[in-house]
Amino acid sequence: AGRLYGAVASRPSPQELASRAVQSYVQRLRSGFENEDTDALRSLNTFYQSWGSFFDSAEDIEATVRPGTVQATAAQATVSVQIQLNYKDNKNRNQSTAFTHLWTLMPQGDIWALTSVSAQ
Repeated sequence: AGRLYGAVASRPSPQELASRAVQSYVQRLRSGFENEDTDALRSLNTFYQSWGSFFDSAEDIEATVRPGTVQATAAQATVSVQIQLNYKDNKNRNQSTAFTHLWTLMPQGDIWALTSVSAQ
């Protein structure tokens, strides 16, 4: 019985697994913004596929991406993600914009996939 308990106790919870996935997605999103990489953003979720037009008029992008607390069950996880972009516009003026997205993740095999993104 002790060995069985140890195996169960060492398995990460859905909360831990989803939180790790969120951290990975946060890094990819920040990198995608800062590298003006629409393919990287699109690979996260199709919600981000229209960012090419923003990149046409923004330079030197600094992205801050802060996830809130991940709420997870065995079947689904959600997290509110605050995003702030500081950049120079096409007239070399400093600009800033901030917004919040709601991410939904679902387990797919061993990974938690980002299945839905919506603006809040």
